[in-house]
Amino acid sequence: MNKELIRLMNPTKILFVLALTPLLTVTAFGAEYTFYPIPPPYYLLESGWDLYQIDCNENMEKLINLHGKPICVFPESSSKLIEKGYAQPYVFDIEFKIWHQEPFDIKYRIEGGTIQNMTSPSVVELIINIDSQGPGKLDIELPRALVDSVMDYCDGERIGPDDAFFVLVDHEEVDFQEWGVTDVVRSLSIAFNENSTEIEILGICLV
Repeated sequence: MNKELIRLMNPTKILFVLALTPLLTVTAFGAEYTFYPIPPPYYLLESGWDLYQIDCNENMEKLINLHGKPICVFPESSSKLIEKGYAQPYVFDIEFKIWHQEPFDIKYRIEGGTIQNMTSPSVVELIINIDSQGPGKLDIELPRALVDSVMDYCDGERIGPDDAFFVLVDHEEVDFQEWGVTDVVRSLSIAFNENSTEIEILGICLV
């Protein structure tokens, strides 16, 4: 990661980059290449980076804290924070491509089952067909442009704050956890029972 790359991605918020110290400078083929450490997640978020774009430096692990923000911690601290409930792992093993006016790659992780299909009939609805081999959990990252739940949000215009999703498993409403929120995506954890076949995520539109 270099200064020019960060400047081009967000030219209005680059002051923190000036404080970066080169991690390594290499000369090869008559050119000099300078490598910089990855800035802390706070500065990247402030510069407009999305949750999924943020990585940690080598020998550190990326977690999501109780406020839905990314943090970078030492490996020996990671398991302790997760065990005590202070953070959750940020792991999405698979992407599912879905088409709704344009293609979307849905990042998710599922335990206790597999995803068979996803469809999005509207901007406030996502239907996920699953094959569950037992009780399990789905962690899913929802692009706001695909499905969202925002007060006073209709016809693609947001003029209010976020609202809660409704989540149904086999047509019955269930509790869920929303653990990651950015301007681009919202991340949910949804538990399901053995033999569950459908998860429906519904947004809301108030006018």
